[in-house]
Amino acid sequence: MPATFPSYSTSMMPAGSNPAVAALPLRDIHLPDPVIWWPLAPGWWLLLLCLLFLLLAGWGIRRLIQKGRRRRQLRRSVVAAFGIVRERYEKDGDDVWLVKELSQLLRRVGISLYPRSSVAALNDEAWLLFLDRLMDGTPFSTGVGSILAHGPYQMDVDNILDGQALLELCELWVKEAMQTEQGNKSDV
Repeated sequence: MPATFPSYSTSMMPAGSNPAVAALPLRDIHLPDPVIWWPLAPGWWLLLLCLLFLLLAGWGIRRLIQKGRRRRQLRRSVVAAFGIVRERYEKDGDDVWLVKELSQLLRRVGISLYPRSSVAALNDEAWLLFLDRLMDGTPFSTGVGSILAHGPYQMDVDNILDGQALLELCELWVKEAMQTEQGNKSDV
């Protein structure tokens, strides 16, 4: 015997609905919860760490480049200043002016290369000992450089000064200071 189905009037059913499906106990379609942005997935944390690393690396590289530029600029200005001092001294032969200029130039270089707090306050023998640290022996404390302690304040240094030797000594000190500085300011 053929299966019989209950008779439904087509006027009672909504269009397109199946009577077998309508009799099942189904719930309505549920959408998933919305995607939230917090807490971040591990991939986002990794991306943030990479970005932070790149920022720090860029900052460090920029500082190194700036430091190199400052060092080259200092070197150029010091070489130019020594050239001017040497030229004027050879032209005029003014020993008092030479001692004053070299003393100021060495102080400027020392303050530029080493911590200001430990160099700027040095005077007399302490300043000469500081200058001797980079040299073999004690050419500033006991040699021709000893004039830098009191010479800038004297009116006449003609009898006690070998100007060419002092110029060469100061140029040698600047070369040594520039080479040993290389980013190490704690050597003072």
